[in-house]
Amino acid sequence: MDVRTVGELVDWPRRLHKHLADCLTHCAGQHEEEHEAIRLVRQMGRMNDV
Repeated sequence: MDVRTVGELVDWPRRLHKHLADCLTHCAGQHEEEHEAIRLVRQMGRMNDV
């Protein structure tokens, strides 16, 4: 992590959480078991609340 300004320091976790939420959404859409897909989507929702 290369942070040079306060703005970059604030933006870094925001971008990280967005990336993780996108990954979970992608995985949930590809998962065959409905229960696991729901669990992944719920996890993604918690990440967006941060």
